[in-house]
Amino acid sequence: MHSRRERPSWDTFFLQQLYPLAARATCDRGRSAAIFVKDHDQVAAGYVGSPPGLPHCDDVGHLWDETGTHCLRTIHAEQNAMIRALRHGISLRDTTVYCTMEPCFTCAKLMVGVGVYRVVATNAYHGAESTRELFADAQVALVVTNDEELYDPRGDNTGRPDKIDRRNDDLVCPAHKVPFSLIERQPNGRRLCPQGDTYVVGRSGVMVNVDELEWGERENL
Repeated sequence: MHSRRERPSWDTFFLQQLYPLAARATCDRGRSAAIFVKDHDQVAAGYVGSPPGLPHCDDVGHLWDETGTHCLRTIHAEQNAMIRALRHGISLRDTTVYCTMEPCFTCAKLMVGVGVYRVVATNAYHGAESTRELFADAQVALVVTNDEELYDPRGDNTGRPDKIDRRNDDLVCPAHKVPFSLIERQPNGRRLCPQGDTYVVGRSGVMVNVDELEWGERENL
């Protein structure tokens, strides 16, 4: 007697693995994930998040570029997966990449560089035109299963820089007791106390005095 259960395709199977992986992401600018697969085996995976030991967007807010639409604080999911492969000496040549949205141009260039031959994305990306052209020139197959974008780059649900972050109300400027939520974020990502202009959120998520830090620590904030 034959089973009537329909097994998922390999593409469907690995795309489904993206959802629990993306739940680990720490930036709401698109909680993305990526899985590199070779011969139906997962060889590397990653999700969007800050470098190890540094504060996460979910905790201290975004670090905006000059346009106010891209967060610079995190490493992209595809890049994190490639970093993990590098750490363990794993070749990514001839792999298929499954990702939650079309890769940005930087990630796309790195994928071409490591030898990816196929990319399957669940969602479109508003800035992917250059990526599509690059993949076409490099003969990397690109499949997008859903034309809908994962997030609106200027929508209210993305934490626009003109909005005050209402989280972490328990944090205050240690000198002036100004609540974290009332301290505006500057273009470089720091939050300067309006009464002292010398206080920022440190890597631990605690308000600290810049004047009390060593020079090397100041540069890393």
